[in-house]
Amino acid sequence: MLSLVLAAVVAAPPAPAAPASNEKAFKELLARAKVTYTAPSGFKEVPIEKNGAMSYEFAVRDPQKTLEIRIAVRLPSPPPPPDKPGTRSVRIPDENVFPGLVQATMLNLSNGEASQAPKAFSPTAVKNEFNADSGFTSFVESKAAGWNSFKNCMLYAVRKAGAAEVYVFFLFDDFPTVEGAVRNAFHVVKFN
Repeated sequence: MLSLVLAAVVAAPPAPAAPASNEKAFKELLARAKVTYTAPSGFKEVPIEKNGAMSYEFAVRDPQKTLEIRIAVRLPSPPPPPDKPGTRSVRIPDENVFPGLVQATMLNLSNGEASQAPKAFSPTAVKNEFNADSGFTSFVESKAAGWNSFKNCMLYAVRKAGAAEVYVFFLFDDFPTVEGAVRNAFHVVKFN
C-alpha cells in the first residue's frame, strides 16, 4: 500500500506556480474550497516567496517579525476521463493519498531530513475544530530554499472530501517566543 501512496505522490501533478500574494484572489480560492479564513490580529500580508518545495497562496507575518503563517489550498483533482473500451484505470481515492502528501510536504520543507511521521488529529477533534474529515500535524526544521528564512516550521493539513486540502505553515525561530501567537492563530482556517 505504501508503494501505491508513494507512486501517487510522485505522479501527482505539480502544484501551480506561486502567484504574487493577493488577498482578493486568495479569498476567491477559499470560497471555491469552501473554507473560511480568519485573519490573526495584528498580522500583515507579506509577499509569497517562490520556491521549489511547496507553493502556497497567501502569507501573513506578525508585527515583531517572529512568526509567519503560510497557507496553501489544493482543490480536488477533476475526475479522470472515461476509460477507453478494453481498458480500466485505477484511481486511488484522495483520502488514501492525503497522508503521503503531508509526509512528502514535510520531506520537501526539511530537504529530506524530516525525522517524524505526521501525527493524525483525532476524527472528533478535526471535525470539531476545522469541520474537516481528516488532518495531520507535524514539526520540521525548515531547510528548503524559500522556507529557510525561519529555522522551524510547524504545520497542519486538513482535508474535507469534495472541498479541498488546506496546508497551514507556522514559521518561526524559537517556539517559546511565539507559542502564544501560534495558539491564538492556530485555527485561521475552517471548512464551511
